[in-house]
Amino acid sequence: MLRSWGCVQVRVSVPADAAPALRMVRSLGYVERSRNMIRSCPTSLPARRRASGSGR
Repeated sequence: MLRSWGCVQVRVSVPADAAPALRMVRSLGYVERSRNMIRSCPTSLPARRRASGSGR
């Protein structure tokens, strides 16, 4: 279907611990090209620590 629309590349995002979903996309012919890492950031910044031993 996608090729008939002229698509040459498709991105699929599947969590690494979702084994059934990984099996499904692999059975459809998708291959892993890269891995991304995600980190949740806090909504507020942490307090700045004063550098020790700077001599100032």
